[in-house]
Amino acid sequence: MNDNLNAIRLCLAMLVLFSHSFAVLGLPQPQVLGWDFGSHAVHAFFAVSGYLVVGSYMRRPNVVQFAVNRVLRIMPALLVAYVLGRGLFEWYGEYSGNPLPFRPNNSLWTIPWEITCYAACASAGVIGLLHRDRYNVIFAVAWMMAFASLGPKQQDYALILPMLLSFLMGGFIAVYERDVNMRLAAGISVLVLAGSLFNERLGLLPHALYFVPDISEADIATIQQWPVVVGMAFCVIYLGKYAPARLVLHEDYSYGVYLFAWPTQQVVVATSLSLGLALNPYSLSVAAALLTSCVAALSWHLIEKPALKLKARRTAGRRPLMKQE
Repeated sequence: MNDNLNAIRLCLAMLVLFSHSFAVLGLPQPQVLGWDFGSHAVHAFFAVSGYLVVGSYMRRPNVVQFAVNRVLRIMPALLVAYVLGRGLFEWYGEYSGNPLPFRPNNSLWTIPWEITCYAACASAGVIGLLHRDRYNVIFAVAWMMAFASLGPKQQDYALILPMLLSFLMGGFIAVYERDVNMRLAAGISVLVLAGSLFNERLGLLPHALYFVPDISEADIATIQQWPVVVGMAFCVIYLGKYAPARLVLHEDYSYGVYLFAWPTQQVVVATSLSLGLALNPYSLSVAAALLTSCVAALSWHLIEKPALKLKARRTAGRRPLMKQE
């Protein structure tokens, strides 16, 4: 694929690794605009995924083939990562001596929600909603439901909703791509994100909404995050698909980095502690990134790419293998 999407996704996976380097050492993860760096990266992942997956279904609206393609892309490496992660977890005594013990692979919790988004996409396609004249209904209803659920205290809600809305935004861009000036949209999004940073420093929005009835501090915190979800989606897809600078990676190591980074980091921490070596989040990030990249490369060449060849056989003559949604 002649774009930056593989490079963007690899950078996002490495950003998750960097953020988790604080977590596995028992330190708070750096935050900006209401989320830690890893959460921002995951939201951007979901936006790119929504863009590619919705676009994939629109190009070939066959629900059986869509499901097969998703299974071939997600499941083989996921199963290996799960088994390997559990094996390392047991081998290293459940990481009981680590600052964050008893966590075999904290990154995998997002995968079921990714699959849920795929299922929602297929369902919308089957009933005919993945169309330029109808997708706006899904889009409007989802955001209305988000507004109707302002400020709930459940942590799960705060974690899950931004991912789902990011996927929705990516799908929106895929559906209305021909009608959107992506350069202008990305430019406006940069201004929105900059404004959000400015507001985070000065707290202007809470003062502006102080006199609005039934708006609590929790509500304001949620409202402040929504422009970030929208702006991040436009920015990351513009950089991946439309930016004039090209950093084309023909191999997609991002999924492997995401799957294998956490157990690699835990193993590095456990080994360092056993050797009496001091670690900080930055040295851990470098060491784990090098090791994880090797594992991710093996995953891509030995597991993921061979699985995608099965997909290519089913779609021979239709679309190139490397166009991975």
